Amino acid sequence: MGKGSIRRFDVQAKWALWFSLASVVTCLGILVLLIRNWDASISLVKYRADGFFQPAYLACSALTMVLAVFGLALGFNSAGQRRNDRQKTSWTGFFIGTFMLAAAIILLAAFWLLKQPLTV
Repeated sequence: MGKGSIRRFDVQAKWALWFSLASVVTCLGILVLLIRNWDASISLVKYRADGFFQPAYLACSALTMVLAVFGLALGFNSAGQRRNDRQKTSWTGFFIGTFMLAAAIILLAAFWLLKQPLTV
C-alpha cells in the first residue's frame, strides 16, 4: 500500500482533521451571513426574496455539513486502531466534525425559522 493511501489509518486521521477544519471555515461563513442580515429590532433575518442570499446560505450550510460528516466519519473510523500512530488527530477530527455538524444544523434551523424575505 502506498504511503498516501486512504486505507491507512494515520492518513485517515490527517484527512479527518483537514475536513473538520475546513468545516470550521465554512461554518464561520454561514455565521457571518446570518449575523450580517440579522435585524434585532424585529428578531428576524431579512434578505431580498429575489437575491442571492438564500441560495448562498443553503449552499454554505450544505458544504459545512458534508465536510463535517467526512471529518467525523474518517476520525471515527481511524480512532482506536492499533496501527494508527495519530490517535489524537483522529479524535480531534472526530470531535471537531461532530461539533461543526451540530452547529451547522442549528444555524440552518435558526435561519429557516427566523427568515423574512423582503419583496421590493
